[in-house]
Amino acid sequence: MEVATVDCMIDEGTRTWNAEMVNEIFAPQEAEEIKNIPLAREATEESLYWPWEHDGRFSCKSGYRFLKEDEDVLQLRDRCKEDNEDVVHAVWSCKELDGVWGMNNIWSLRNQQRFTSFSKLMAWVFQHQRNPDLFAFSIWSIWHQRNQVRTQQAYCPLNQLSQLVHDRYAEYKAFKPPPFPSRQKRRAWWKSPDQDIFKINFDGVIYAEEKCSGLGVIIRNQEGLVIASMSTRVPQQLQPIEIEALVASRALEFAREVGISEAVLEGDSLLVIKALETKDAKLAPFYLLIQDSIKLSSSFSKLSYSYSKREGNLVAHSVA
Repeated sequence: MEVATVDCMIDEGTRTWNAEMVNEIFAPQEAEEIKNIPLAREATEESLYWPWEHDGRFSCKSGYRFLKEDEDVLQLRDRCKEDNEDVVHAVWSCKELDGVWGMNNIWSLRNQQRFTSFSKLMAWVFQHQRNPDLFAFSIWSIWHQRNQVRTQQAYCPLNQLSQLVHDRYAEYKAFKPPPFPSRQKRRAWWKSPDQDIFKINFDGVIYAEEKCSGLGVIIRNQEGLVIASMSTRVPQQLQPIEIEALVASRALEFAREVGISEAVLEGDSLLVIKALETKDAKLAPFYLLIQDSIKLSSSFSKLSYSYSKREGNLVAHSVA
């Protein structure tokens, strides 16, 4: 096994993982992660991709963000110089910030409640209605002041920051415009295809407790009558984008099996629909699954693609 490669763990006949071999070689958690990786119908050459963009292409913007996040992790220890520093500590629980948060009683929970991430802290603020607007002003002011100190710019001392937050918040409330009257949102409905054209709707569902994914396909004619439908499950807990890419190819395969050659393929994943239309996402991690659909599309005499919001794709979602 010293010179073995990944393809030896793939059953080429079914294009699925050899579960028995994977379980024997890897630890249970690693084996589950490997078996959840979707496989394309045909073997393809390996390629490198940039994991911080949906299309797999490097961009200066995402590269800068990646480097800045890495830099911020290294430079967060600006105030109290603690070793185990994180964002929550830098803007919330640091003892140096007691004078900022302690000026208002609604933040008295700082010494009682522990949060493992900033997203959990923010969720708690919203859930318990602890003035999210004031919280946002406070967090921004603390972070901005920290950056000013770090870049050696003029900054507001911490003992004056609470008053600065209060003044800015009061100014915000004074100029805050009244809310616009609510408008009834236009619902997205399923639209019938052109005459003699069939519409193929597809969708995928994650069944986390059962560690599997559901695939649903429904084919209708111009009158909206159901011509055929398909529902199946795969024993893999895939990522949402992977499920959508996989079920798109299954939908085309199913349509050909029932004898349809002219159709519109419609789903509620804009990324998948764009990838199918442009065929320009070759570096995206899900592109191997898209490639299956592209190859299947050549068997149709007429095929177009359509994006629909979730409300217009509810039947396929229910089937899945």
